Amino acid sequence: MVFSKPRIYIETTLFNYCYLNDPDRKEEIFITRDLFDKIKKGFFEPYTSDIVIAELDRCTDIEMKQRMLGLIMEFDIIRLTAEDYKGYEELGEKYILGGAIPRQKRDDALHIACATLSQMDILVSWNCDHIVRYKTQQIVRAINLIEGVNDISINTPQEVINFE
Repeated sequence: MVFSKPRIYIETTLFNYCYLNDPDRKEEIFITRDLFDKIKKGFFEPYTSDIVIAELDRCTDIEMKQRMLGLIMEFDIIRLTAEDYKGYEELGEKYILGGAIPRQKRDDALHIACATLSQMDILVSWNCDHIVRYKTQQIVRAINLIEGVNDISINTPQEVINFE
């Protein structure tokens, strides 16, 4: 059986981990860079969104912001716009009301909605507090089923790099 390349949505934390300098996060940094290497080799079809760009734009370290934004061009990451994920604010609100994501972390709900409505196979994130957690995945799966939209896998880079 022939499989197509997985379409992956790269959430904000991955751009940060590419340049993170934290000895306590060495393994996550290595894994993130390994994922970007696999993207470069064509194992995945990478996407990000205007939501991610807006979050990166809020970085106060200008050099770091430019480096993170530069990854989008360097790795040919396709930038999704609101036109690609119409209805994402409404779906994100349903995730919040359903208890998947706290209201104060609305952007996290919007990432999931964007990836879902853009027909991504996998949302990749290191945000294990709100995005990559069992409760979130179960609620998102239930809401997506009720809404008749794409089911999405939500994983850390560690779970994704061994996809092949």
